[in-house]
Amino acid sequence: MSAVLQGKIKSDLQGEGPGVSASAEPQADAEGDSTAQEWLNQLLVLAPELQRAAVWRLFPDGTTRALAALPTLGDAKWITPMPVRATPSAAVEVSQAAASTPLVLRSDGIARVDFPVFSDERGITVVCLALADLPSLDIPRLIRSLHWGAGWLLRLGDDHTTQSLRTRLDRARFVLDADAAMLDQPSPHESALALVNLLALRFDATLVQMARVEHLVAKTVARSNAAWFDARTQLVKLAEAAMNEAVDERAVVIWPARPGDPPPAQALVDYAHEEKAVGLAIVPLMHNRQVQGVLLFERNSTFKDAEIEAMEVAALSIAPIAALQWAAAESLPQRIRRSARELARRTTDSSHPGLKLAGVTLGILLLAAALIPVEQRVTARAVIEGEVQRAAVVPFAGYVQRALARAGDTVKTGQLLATLDDKDLRLEQNKLESELEVSLRKEREAMADGNRVDMRLASAQAGQTRAQLDLVLEKLQRVQIIAPYDGVIVKGDLSQQIGSPVELGKVLFEIAPLDAWRVVIEVDERDVSLVSVGQAGQIALTSLPGQRFDFTVRRITAVSTPQDGRNFFRVEAQIARPDPRLRPGLEGVAKVHVADDAALGVWTRSFRHWLRVTLWEYMP
Repeated sequence: MSAVLQGKIKSDLQGEGPGVSASAEPQADAEGDSTAQEWLNQLLVLAPELQRAAVWRLFPDGTTRALAALPTLGDAKWITPMPVRATPSAAVEVSQAAASTPLVLRSDGIARVDFPVFSDERGITVVCLALADLPSLDIPRLIRSLHWGAGWLLRLGDDHTTQSLRTRLDRARFVLDADAAMLDQPSPHESALALVNLLALRFDATLVQMARVEHLVAKTVARSNAAWFDARTQLVKLAEAAMNEAVDERAVVIWPARPGDPPPAQALVDYAHEEKAVGLAIVPLMHNRQVQGVLLFERNSTFKDAEIEAMEVAALSIAPIAALQWAAAESLPQRIRRSARELARRTTDSSHPGLKLAGVTLGILLLAAALIPVEQRVTARAVIEGEVQRAAVVPFAGYVQRALARAGDTVKTGQLLATLDDKDLRLEQNKLESELEVSLRKEREAMADGNRVDMRLASAQAGQTRAQLDLVLEKLQRVQIIAPYDGVIVKGDLSQQIGSPVELGKVLFEIAPLDAWRVVIEVDERDVSLVSVGQAGQIALTSLPGQRFDFTVRRITAVSTPQDGRNFFRVEAQIARPDPRLRPGLEGVAKVHVADDAALGVWTRSFRHWLRVTLWEYMP
C-alpha cells in the first residue's frame, strides 16, 4: 500500500482530510436510510472494534451516494471509499476491483475493510469499515458475518428494482387507460375531451388543454372540465401562442424553467402571469417526425422530473391515435390537401437522397424528351424483290425432259432453262402431215373430175389439217424454255421432276433482273397513315447487318394482309443505288423517315393511339 493512500486513510479516520469531492456529497435516501442505518448499528454488536462505518452507492458515471454512516450522516467526520478519497474519478475501477473481493488494509493500528455487497448495471453498493486493529480483531470472521448479514442490504437493491418496476407498470397502465378512453369515443372532439379530463386527474392539474397543429400553428380543440369554449378569448389566444413555442422547439417546455433549460418564450411568460400559474408544462405530440398536437398542463405546484417523464411516455402513445382520428374525420378536399403537403414535405426534406436524386434526374430526362425534337421513323419488316419478274410457263401439257437451271442461278438472255419431251408432238406432226397430203390429193382428184363439191370439201379438210399442223409446229418451237432477259432465277427447280407431267400454264421459273430491285415493306395499319409517297428511308438486311441501303417510297397499296392477328399494308419502295450483293428474297428491317417530333411523343405514340381508341370504344 502506498504511503499517500495510508496517509489519506489515517486523515479520513481522524476527520482531518480534504473532505469528499462534490460528486460524493451525502444525500438522504428516505427508503434506504433506515434499513442501512439499522444494519450498521447491528455491526457494533458483531464488531466492538468498529470506529467508523458507511454504506456507499457507487454509480458507473463516477458519482457516489451515501446511504448510511457511523457516526450519522449529519456528522462531517464520516468515512468514504478508499479509491474515492484517492481519485474521485475512479468509481468504475473501484467497482470492478470490489466486485471480485473485499479490500482489507492495515496501517498504524487501524484496519480498513471495503466490502462489496452487490452490483448491477446501475452501480455497486460498498460497505466501508474502519476498525481498531486490536489483537481480538478477527477480520475473516468479520467478513463472514458481513456475508451472512448482507441480505438486509440486498433488500435495498430489491426495493429499488421493485419501485422502478412499479413505476413503469403504473405508467403503462395509465397509457393503456388513456388509449382506451380515446378509442372508445365516436369523434375526435369527444376523444380529445376524454383525454384531457383523464390527464387532469392523473397529474392533479387544474387545467389541461389539447391543441391540434396545422401548418405549424396550434389550434385548441379541448379543455378539461369544459364541454365547449370560446376560441376567440384572449386567454385561449395566449395559450395557443405558448403552445406554439413547443411546436417550434419540438421539445417539452416547463415553467418555471429548470436549471440548465433555455429561458422560456415571452408568450409562455405572459400566459403564466395572466393565469397566475405556479407550474406549466407543454408537451408536443410527435408522430411521423412531425408535431401533430400539443398538451398544456397547468396546476398550483411545479412539475417534478418523474412527472415530466410520465407525460412524455403518455404522449408517445397518444400522438398516433390522435393523428389517425383527426385524419379519419377529414373531408375529401382536406385529405387531398394534406396528402399534397405530405408529398411536398417528403420531396423537399433530406430523407432518401439517392431516390430523390434519381427522381430529379428522371424528371430532367423526361423534360428533355418532351422538348427536344427527334426524327420519327416507322419501322416494319421488309423483303427485297425484283423490279420486274417474268414467269416461264408451260406452253402445252407434256413431260419434263431436261432441267438445266434452278432457283438462284444467274442466266443470260436466250439461255436454255429446261426442255420438254416432244415425242408426242413429233408423232402428231407426222400424223397431220399424212392427213394433209391425203386431203391435198383428194382435192386434186376432185378438181380433175370437175366435182366442185368434193373439191371444196377436200380443200376444207386440208385447211383444217394444215392449221393443226401449224399448231403442232408452234409447240415444237416452244419445247425449249429459255430466259427472256439477263437476270436471276428467283423461283423454280425442276431437277427433281424429270419425266413428271406438267400442265398447261404452270409456272416453271420466275426470273428477276439483276440491276433493278424494289423493297416491299409490310407496314402495320396503325402506322400506315404516317407513310406517304416520296418519303425516304433505309433498310438493313439480315444477311448484311452492317450495311444500310437508301430507298424512296414509290407506292402504297390499298389492300391489307392479315398476319398474326394484325393487318399489314404493302408499301413498295425504290432502292436508290443497286448493289450486286442484293438478291431477291433477302429480308430485313426497314425504317421510313416520316416527320420530326418530340422524343417523348415518338416513344408514346403507339400507347396514345391505343388509349384513344380504347376510350372511344368504351365511352357512351
